[in-house]
This record gives sequence, structure tokens and C-alpha cells, in this order.
Amino acid sequence: MKRILIADNDHSFAELLASRLRAKGLQAETAFDAVQTLKAVLRHSPDAIVLEVRVPISEELLTLRRLCTLTASTPVVVVTASADPALPRAVANFGVKAFLRKPVSAEEVHATLRWAMGEGDAPARFAPDEETPPEREPRSSVIPILGEAVGL
Repeated sequence: MKRILIADNDHSFAELLASRLRAKGLQAETAFDAVQTLKAVLRHSPDAIVLEVRVPISEELLTLRRLCTLTASTPVVVVTASADPALPRAVANFGVKAFLRKPVSAEEVHATLRWAMGEGDAPARFAPDEETPPEREPRSSVIPILGEAVGL
């Protein structure tokens, strides 16, 4: 069973997403701040991480930097409510596999995680080899981060 860490300071979102991912057969754990996130990574060695990044960029990017150092091969999917167009570029330098904008469904996160872990096709919102991201849709934007950042 794949282990997923959901790191988000929004307890309700994190717990609901964890519950939905468990229903899909994943082992999901939550963390609500940087210290909990880093401890969970060291304790459980997750197969993938869902990390909320807010703007202004602060603690989350520092956490992301530490995560990338500790878990270079673990895919990280950033989920954010931020509309800041610079954010995908800022997180791309840390090895982020994909970028999703809230609101996002558990199904979108699950599909993105499966793709990030090499277990499924790319989510319907993008093809991994796209040069430019899809048009922004009313729901979330899923943007692959492949090598260089893909701008919004």
C-alpha cells in the first residue's frame, strides 16, 4: 500500500483528502505545519507528498527545500489556493512533480499522485510533454513541472 503524506495547514481539507485517498486504497497521513511534515517524512518515508504552498512564500518553501534534500526521489505535488503566477516557477527549482490549484477534487489529486508515482496516465488536464499549460479552467489547474517550470 502506497504511503501519502498530506501537508496542509487547513485541517479540514487535509483530513477530507486523506479520507478520500484511504478510500482509494492509499495509506494517507496528515501534517499541519513544517515540523510535523518533516517528522512524518523521517518517520514514515512516504511514497509521495501533497504539500500546500501559500503566498507570500515563507515556511512552505523552506519546508519544500528540506523535503527535497531528505527525499530527492519522492514525488511532491504542490496544492495551493494562491493565484500568484510566479509560484510554479518558484517551486519548480525544488523538484516538484506537479502543481494543482484549489479548489481541487480528491479524484484529481489521486490521478496526479498515481501519475507522479509512475502508476498511471497523466491526468486529463495535461499531457506531460506539453510545452504550455492548458487554459485555466474554473476548477483547478494541473501543471506538470518537468525540468524547467511551466508558467501560467
